[in-house]
Amino acid sequence: MIEPLSTRRPHLVIVRAGELSLHREWLSLDGERTFDLWISYYGDQPGKYAGEAEYYSESKGSKYPALFELIAANQQVIFQYESVWLADDDLRVDGGTLNRMFEMFHDRSLRLAVPAFTQNAPCPVMSRRLDYSVRYAHYVDARAPLFSRESLQLCWPTFGRSLTGLHLGLVWAKLLGYPERGIAILDSTPVKHSRPVGEGDQYRAVTQLYGTAHVNGYDAAILAEFGVDPANAGNVSFYDGEKAWNPWLAPVTKESRVKRNTSSGKMAGGGRIGKKKSKRNKAPVRRSGARMRTRIRTGFRSRKRKLTSVRKLRAIPKTASRRNVRTKRRAA
Repeated sequence: MIEPLSTRRPHLVIVRAGELSLHREWLSLDGERTFDLWISYYGDQPGKYAGEAEYYSESKGSKYPALFELIAANQQVIFQYESVWLADDDLRVDGGTLNRMFEMFHDRSLRLAVPAFTQNAPCPVMSRRLDYSVRYAHYVDARAPLFSRESLQLCWPTFGRSLTGLHLGLVWAKLLGYPERGIAILDSTPVKHSRPVGEGDQYRAVTQLYGTAHVNGYDAAILAEFGVDPANAGNVSFYDGEKAWNPWLAPVTKESRVKRNTSSGKMAGGGRIGKKKSKRNKAPVRRSGARMRTRIRTGFRSRKRKLTSVRKLRAIPKTASRRNVRTKRRAA
């Protein structure tokens, strides 16, 4: 059993870390962290990540059976935290995003949530939607669930009944009573799943040991145990959400046009803010002969610059003399 910290942050992140764990990226942020980190190492190098987190432990086995044992032995420590995120070690995200994730979770009084995935999402509904900040569903993926303290106390006994975590999200929703707008997918704080689905170290180890068919059958049995309709496993969707303002989907009004263009320095009327419109790409204006002669006399100081300007505007060959240029103008 690990002793609790004398001073702790309000939230906890627990990661089952292997040799290529990305948890160091989670600690990179400008301000203060609002979460403590617990590394549960399952690799073959004892002490590999010791000293890199507030809590450190080592154990073999797949993710959820190992988390079941960890929580059973350390309930006094873990249940002190307001919320707990159980993350895979192949998720790319920075500490600032995690701070905002915990903030969104508590601002909405959510009971269970998961950040959306920008890459290698386990199912379509888990892919990030740019037009939403939050979507409400009756399912979360087991790769990165975020629990409130009360929800974790209710759901953690199910961890020991699944080898891979498959279908656990459906069981957790059933145990929580399918709360209205209480389970969410957080699109504003997404994570990047760096490995394809099914390519994780622990998943490969379990399927090689027991066989894929046995693992899938064992994990599916939990649905019948808790009375969850197996058809729900293949019919996961969201039922409500909070729209994010998207300038490319919102109707164009005078106010939205100003908001859309301010960042690029453009005004609603087509002009620019603080800058004059460039005339570089404008087509040359054809002038009358008298106006052109006046411009040549007064606008340039040398004969060479006069002829250069005339050639550019009138496309006169370089071999033409000044007298020939004036003669051609008079004839025209």
